[in-house]
Amino acid sequence: ADAGKTFDSGLIDAGKKYLLDTSKLMPATYDYMCIVHPWMKASFVYGGMATPQAETAISILKDSSVQGNPSYDPSTVQVKKGDAIVWTNQDAVAHTVTSSADAGKTFDSGLINSNNSFKLDTTKIAIGTYDYMCIVHPWMKASFELVDSSPQKADASSTPVMKEPKVAPADSTTAPEAQSPEQMTEVPAQEPADTSKPVETPTSAEESVIVEIPSGMAADQKCADKCYSPSIANVSVGGTITWKNLDSAVHTASSADGKTFDTSLINEGMTASAIFKDSGTFDYMCIVHPWMKGQVIVG
Repeated sequence: ADAGKTFDSGLIDAGKKYLLDTSKLMPATYDYMCIVHPWMKASFVYGGMATPQAETAISILKDSSVQGNPSYDPSTVQVKKGDAIVWTNQDAVAHTVTSSADAGKTFDSGLINSNNSFKLDTTKIAIGTYDYMCIVHPWMKASFELVDSSPQKADASSTPVMKEPKVAPADSTTAPEAQSPEQMTEVPAQEPADTSKPVETPTSAEESVIVEIPSGMAADQKCADKCYSPSIANVSVGGTITWKNLDSAVHTASSADGKTFDTSLINEGMTASAIFKDSGTFDYMCIVHPWMKGQVIVG
C-alpha cells in the first residue's frame, strides 16, 4: 500500500529468510507483494482482529476493454471505512484500479491479470468519495464513497471529495514498474520515440534493433505475426532491442518465462530497451494484450 515504507525485506536469496518485527506496527490488515514479480501478492492481519474484515466485491466486466462497454460493476458503491474492497478481473486482458485525482497515489492496483483480484484495505484512507480508472483503458471509470463506520452519520459538509482532474489521460503519466537487479536485461527510462524512420526486418544479427508496436494492436486479437514489427528480431550477443509504441494504448514486451526481460508499460509514442547478454531464443508477449507475441533470437 505504501511501496515498502511500512516494511521491505530487500532481496531474499534462495534458502534465506526475512524476519519482520511487528512491535511497531498498528493493528490492521497489511497487503504485500514482491517488487521483482509484482503478480505475487498476499496479506496478513496484525492485532488479533475479532472478526474477519468485511468485503465489498466489484467486478471488472468481460470485454470492458472495448470502449463504450460497461466496465466496473457496480460503478458506484458505498463502503464503510475499515472494510475491504475487492476487484476481480473477469476480462481477458489486464486492467488496473487507480485513483484518478492523484494518479494512483491514494491507491493503485498495478496490472490485474485475467481472473485475478486486487484487495484494497480502506483502514488508512480518509472518508470521502474516490473516483478511479483503468490506466491501460482510461475510458473505464467508476467511484466509491467511503463512509464513517460508526453509528453516527458522517457530516457530508466536511467530507473531502476527490474529483478527477482535467488533465491528460492517466496512462500518459504511468511510471514503469521496478526492475529486478537480478534480471539480465537493462531497461533505461523511456524516451520519446522517433517515428520518422521505418523499421525493416533484420536479415542477420545486429547490435541494435528497433521493433515497432503498430497502431491498432490493442484491438486486433488476430494480429498474429504483425503484433510486433518485425515479429522475429535478430540481435547479436550484447546487443540492444528497442521497442517503439506507435499505438494509442500502452503495451509491454515481456519474456514468456516472466523473468528474462520486461519493459514494463510503454506509453504511446515512447520507447523502452533491453540489452541481451546471453545467446538463445526468447519468446515474449504483451502482458496487457496477451495475444500480442514476438520472438528475439540472440547470437
